[in-house]
Amino acid sequence: MINKLVNKERNSSIELLKIVGIFAIVINHVVQTLTTGSDMDYLINVSHSSNDFTVLALNFLRYLGVFGNSIFFICTAWFLINSKGFNCKKWLSMIANAWIISAIILVVSIMIGADLNKEMFLKSVFPTILESNWYLTCYVIFYAIHPFLNLIIRNTTQKQHLRIATSLAVAYLGMATLKSDLLFCTKLTIWIAIYFVITYLKLYAPKFIDSKKTNIVLSVAGIVGTIGLLAATNIAGQHFGFMSDKLQHWAINNNPFILMLVFGIFNLVRRKTFTSRAINYVAGMSLWIYLIHENIIVRRLFRPAVWVWLYENVKWAYPYTAIALFSIALFVVSLLISIVYSVTINKIVNKLVLIAYEPICKKLAKAEDRVLRVK
Repeated sequence: MINKLVNKERNSSIELLKIVGIFAIVINHVVQTLTTGSDMDYLINVSHSSNDFTVLALNFLRYLGVFGNSIFFICTAWFLINSKGFNCKKWLSMIANAWIISAIILVVSIMIGADLNKEMFLKSVFPTILESNWYLTCYVIFYAIHPFLNLIIRNTTQKQHLRIATSLAVAYLGMATLKSDLLFCTKLTIWIAIYFVITYLKLYAPKFIDSKKTNIVLSVAGIVGTIGLLAATNIAGQHFGFMSDKLQHWAINNNPFILMLVFGIFNLVRRKTFTSRAINYVAGMSLWIYLIHENIIVRRLFRPAVWVWLYENVKWAYPYTAIALFSIALFVVSLLISIVYSVTINKIVNKLVLIAYEPICKKLAKAEDRVLRVK
């Protein structure tokens, strides 16, 4: 969801892919609200293997979250290898804006009498530290360390880079997909593994990843593998009890088939260059759209409230129409709020960050000098 750190002249093909990515994430979260939780009449249980097509379809829609996450990280990784270093002002601005958005939603919720619990309150006050939105927290950490990853990459031979990329891929894009806690796997280690693979391919195999045939094969293999894995897990779950609740097991950020699919699509898309200010502008709102629609209060209180209303007032034989309407409405509302925020409060926050940046840096520099003088 981070797209403010790329070149100013952005390829609208890639930006359009980001819009697809954020909309896929919105759909996933809408379906997540419909299918998880307890004591809600509208809930559809999709946790166990079933012959019901709706169960399988809703599980597949949940995989769109990983699809969207992969789009954003792969787009980010592709450009970060060319990064000249760590832009502290943008980093601080990102964190500050995330806090302001969270605080605004918290204040509005209190004003309208929302039933907030302690966790919602604390995560709203400390959204980045307490990982209210995991992608943002993981990204600010990854962005902070990426210059050191680039330093490693630039000071290794091709063979060394290949060995690192292969080892990380086998460990975290292979073994850790079977059991999520193998090798101390985390979202950050997954991203580091993906980063080394993508940077190797970009630096040393440009013809291979520029090949239309290669990327079509990657995309087809990715979608067939994703659907096939879900179908195979569903069949296995109907015969083996320990597999019966594993339909969402593969909805993980290191799913190799989804990564293949997204990387293939990304390479096909980036070869088509055009510029659209409208597309670039909407794509530029992706971070705000994410922070608004997936805010902890929105996802815990407001999205379930919408599903309650839909369940009580809209009749449907299957939930697909309601999912589509809810997803589109949530995306549009989040986009409109994002635009308003971007042209108002965001500008003020960015100016305050610039004003505070130099004094903070001077104080930190003095503190560092004192530490360096310690013998």
